[in-house]
Amino acid sequence: MTPDPSPTARVGIEAHGVDTIPDADRTGRPRDVVGILLGSNMCLGVAIFGWLPASFGLEFWPAVTSMTAGTLLGTVLVAPLALVSLKTGTNLSTSSGGHFGVRGRLIGSVIGLLLSLGYAALTVWTGGAAVVGPLHLLFGLPDGGVSYSITYALLAVLSVLVAIFGYHLLTRLSKWVALGTVVLMAAGVIGFAGQFQTAPVTDAGYLLGDFWTTWALSTVAAGLSGPIAFITLLGDYSRYVSPRRYSSWKSALYKGPLLALTGGIDLSFLLAAAVTTVVYLLLNIGSPQPMPRETDVRIAANV
Repeated sequence: MTPDPSPTARVGIEAHGVDTIPDADRTGRPRDVVGILLGSNMCLGVAIFGWLPASFGLEFWPAVTSMTAGTLLGTVLVAPLALVSLKTGTNLSTSSGGHFGVRGRLIGSVIGLLLSLGYAALTVWTGGAAVVGPLHLLFGLPDGGVSYSITYALLAVLSVLVAIFGYHLLTRLSKWVALGTVVLMAAGVIGFAGQFQTAPVTDAGYLLGDFWTTWALSTVAAGLSGPIAFITLLGDYSRYVSPRRYSSWKSALYKGPLLALTGGIDLSFLLAAAVTTVVYLLLNIGSPQPMPRETDVRIAANV
């Protein structure tokens, strides 16, 4: 492997679209990909999936094991795709044209677009609640539709600006986003630690009638879905890593994209989902009896 040149690319408007990035501009490092995956998964839009196992009727530890199993399985399936963009220098949707043709690759492009829109909507929605809620409690900000609309609009504009500046800005922001979210989640868990219990939070029993079927549903819905969501997006980050500097199979696979998925999606998504499950359970502790399932959506919004 050629020594890491410690790239000094400055933050600016993203110059590359779906075109092949010249090797001279591929200044990313494997640890940059890890940082982006950590930061992009340490957000409320991902953490909200942590309430699913609890709403399915699982206790805390079965919820954790189902999310762990699903995340690890998804990571193993998705990780090798990072090597495609490492080699081609373009995103996965465009790279898939080599197998499916120009029109065939549109399937991947549409799937990627829908996934991106879905996560963008979740980020704006959960972010709006996280901003308006505390401001209402601390400073009396009205928590009506006007406040939420303005907050949603501001978050949407900020998201667009980050996208315009692209990869190099993401590498700088991601580590701070991940750190800040971990601190906030840890503070929430510590604050409610005295009330925590592992019992189910719903009195409706298992959603699918028995433990293992419900556990399998949680494995797919709350665990496997995390890595699979990156199935068309992972190459957007790994294509900035130069195969000339990270040429060996071992370096490319273990120090780069695979490490990014196992250390990023697996750990960060699992932590976010598990912590959210804890908070979801804690919010139910205040009631003398477990809450009925019809309150789950309202609880998730509060989380």
